[in-house]
Amino acid sequence: MNSGGADRPGGVNQDAPDGSPQEPGGFLRRFIALAAPYFTSEERWTAWLLTGGVIGLTLLQIAFAVRLNIWNRDFFNALEWRDWDAFLYQMGLFALLCAATMGVAVYQTYVKQLLQLRWRKWLNAKLVDQWLAGGLHYQLTFIGSSIDNPDQRISENVKHATEQAVEFSLGFFEKAVTLVSFISILWTVSGALEFTLMGHSLEIPGYMVFAALLYAGIGSALTYFVGKPIVSANMRQNATEADYRFSLVRLRENSEAVAMIRGERDENRTLARYFGDVVASTMGLMRAQRRLMWLTSFYASVGIVYPTLVASPRFFAGAITLGVLMQITAAFGQVQTALNYFVDNYPRIAEWRSHVERLLEFEDALNSSGEATHDSGEVTTIVLSDCAAEEREEELDFENLQLTTSEGNIVIEDANSRVAKGERVLLTGP
Repeated sequence: MNSGGADRPGGVNQDAPDGSPQEPGGFLRRFIALAAPYFTSEERWTAWLLTGGVIGLTLLQIAFAVRLNIWNRDFFNALEWRDWDAFLYQMGLFALLCAATMGVAVYQTYVKQLLQLRWRKWLNAKLVDQWLAGGLHYQLTFIGSSIDNPDQRISENVKHATEQAVEFSLGFFEKAVTLVSFISILWTVSGALEFTLMGHSLEIPGYMVFAALLYAGIGSALTYFVGKPIVSANMRQNATEADYRFSLVRLRENSEAVAMIRGERDENRTLARYFGDVVASTMGLMRAQRRLMWLTSFYASVGIVYPTLVASPRFFAGAITLGVLMQITAAFGQVQTALNYFVDNYPRIAEWRSHVERLLEFEDALNSSGEATHDSGEVTTIVLSDCAAEEREEELDFENLQLTTSEGNIVIEDANSRVAKGERVLLTGP
């Protein structure tokens, strides 16, 4: 055994020349082709039942949110009018709405987690079956450096890819329905903004809707351009973490040999090198996230006062009550949250894409060929022969055996040996 450590399990994924992942426009379509068959598989009835359940509970959540928006108006109007009876009634109604909202939220989360778990279980079984079929798990080691750590891709990447796919699909659906529900409220209650420009009287109906669209549009565009490098940074960090974990597992599996040849110093250097890659990739990700956080923090801070500031002219003009002002602010917040879903979740979307990219690379390798080959085209696999099995079942024969390192250096060549049942054999070498 070479105590200096096995060669790097594969390294980071290969990116496009500009540093972005390959096929940026097609990864979502390819992920759907890989994972969506779950909804047409033998588990399709359970899948669709869970999907319908989580959608129904999400719609209930939005309905309660709309009712709470109306409650917000009535509550602050009761405060402005100093109506004690109305105030007590609104507090009791609030308790009922909160209890119903909590119950729906709990079961929506539970059903969503069931869907995530069953989807992951199905995709995990599919990839494991492909990986183990016909010795492909062995052949993949000779394809090249692009497929590193298949164990991590199956265990971790499948988990994140399926769980976050449910999160984002449900999130986009929820925010789309929320946007439709609250934008109509915002249009109705905000009224028209009247002002004079160059001697002409102008009126903008439902002006708060346009204010929300403008604010969200600017934020989304800036977030996309500032946060774009996070995708490739996440992929690199994902790969280096997997390489370091693989080196630790390899050391544990070969600990006896390392101890026999006193190879701890070499192993320490190898582990330090792998962990150095982890630190470097993590620092790159941190720098990319830092730039995005400057933008999102400023954006969120301004968003606290923006709706009240824009709606205040009509309040001070006496056109709306305090309750309506608070209802406008709350509705604006819901619309803004829906429009800002991309802004708020861009780092998580970038992380999810890195998991999907690694999963798609693995799936491509599984489907590319049933037989991995050297550059020369020679088949690289172990063939089990049943020839003369009855006569030779009590012994192990090696005929013209050749062993090489992953670089192609020959360690053993043209080895011929026969090991009888019960015979003890020691293999030694550098």
